[in-house]
Order: sequence, then C-alpha cells, then structure tokens
Amino acid sequence: MERVFDFGFAIRPTLGGSEPLLKGRKLYSITFSGAPETWLRATHGLEALRTIFDDHLASVTGLQVVGHFHTGGIVPGLREDAVQDIFEAIDRDVRMCFPR
Repeated sequence: MERVFDFGFAIRPTLGGSEPLLKGRKLYSITFSGAPETWLRATHGLEALRTIFDDHLASVTGLQVVGHFHTGGIVPGLREDAVQDIFEAIDRDVRMCFPR
C-alpha cells in the first residue's frame, strides 16, 4: 500500500503536512479472515479494520469510501463452491457500489 498510495501519486507533500491527490475517486476494499464474521462483528473487529484501513486511507488520499466487502471463515480446505459463492457475492456488491 505504501508504495502505491505514496507521495506523488496519492499524496503531495506541503509545508506542514500533505495534500490528498485522489479527491473524487472511489475506494472499494475487500478483506478476508479466518475468524468467523459473526465474531468479528460482535467484537467490533470489522469496524476497527474499516476505521484503520478504509477511513484512514480515504482521509489521507481524498478517496471516497463506497464499499467494503469482508468474508470471514476463510480456512484451508474451503470447498470450491463456497469460494465461487464468495466471488459471486463480491461481484454483486461491486455492481451495487459502481452502477453502470
């Protein structure tokens, strides 16, 4: 992330700080974890992830957060049909966030 969203592309150094260069552009992030999604929600882990990643990146770069897709319970041996269901859910969510 630091090499892509760095000074010159996403941020411009200014006296006393920086200027976001990606205003008007949109951020959609996708995350996966081994922990069950219900546990992440109950412990506010997903909210913390969004704050640390999405909200911080948006505030620094000027991006507008339009969506975040997270799937928990990603474990070794996940069946192919389950993986396909996840990809289809991501596709539906992206299409809702970026209508044509």
